[in-house]
Amino acid sequence: MIKVLVFFFIPSFVFAHYAKIGDEYNRIDAKKNYLNQTKEIKNLIDHSALVNVSRRKGLNRGSAFYIGNHHGRELFLTNHHVMSEVECKNAKITMSFSNKKFSLSCKRVILSLFTEEDSDITVFETSRHENLNKLKGLKIDFDWVPIAKTKLAFAGFGMKNRLSSSRTGYNNRKLKSFKLKLSMDDDCILLSPTNKTVEATDIYARNLLITGCDMASGDSGSALIDRSSGKVVGLVFGSTDSKFSISSSDLQNKAGKLHEIFWQIGSYAFHLKRYKDRFEAIGIVF
Repeated sequence: MIKVLVFFFIPSFVFAHYAKIGDEYNRIDAKKNYLNQTKEIKNLIDHSALVNVSRRKGLNRGSAFYIGNHHGRELFLTNHHVMSEVECKNAKITMSFSNKKFSLSCKRVILSLFTEEDSDITVFETSRHENLNKLKGLKIDFDWVPIAKTKLAFAGFGMKNRLSSSRTGYNNRKLKSFKLKLSMDDDCILLSPTNKTVEATDIYARNLLITGCDMASGDSGSALIDRSSGKVVGLVFGSTDSKFSISSSDLQNKAGKLHEIFWQIGSYAFHLKRYKDRFEAIGIVF
């Protein structure tokens, strides 16, 4: 295992916090802008889910997405740090279909990979709901080839300022709020893929996609899609913890080069190609 040490030009990773990539922070309200989107983006919105997990200090907020019914199981994908196997029974999953919210419960975790796999992924099964019958599930493109400047997008439930001034440290009412935001501005492109193993919070992560997509706390677990195909290519999990900035013009010019700036500021997703065999082994085939 190669460990990329955290020197001056390589800051440590943190799970998705507020990160502006490029000239401005640009997140679109998914509900208000739904009708103006392409069918690929509408499909992404419809399949995205809010995950709330009860923890000692309050709720943990994250994102997930529906990947369809596989062998009679309603399956979703998120990060391990959003919901672990032991937290499944206390998790509440919320979705929206035709502007009507509905809730699901987590039945069991099918696959959980974290520190032992240099990863951060949870595949879980939920209770059934009639609205899930109307959805086909997002398709994962295991054969997707990363090409610099490919236009990407993700829909997540991230919030820039989720902490409150309360004694508990969290405003649980705010964390439960169903506010889905799209990250898909001109900077939301693939900057570079890397097979290096890098140090992240509590894990070593490998097979990463470095992107220019803006991100906030709660976006972890979102589906990263290729905007042209609408298929899922990555699982969003975090961003660099850095005060560095990069202009949109520099971002575009340096895309495709594993330039040190992308270790200073960028958002990150696991390239899902690496999980193809693991998914097939548990009956998930697209």
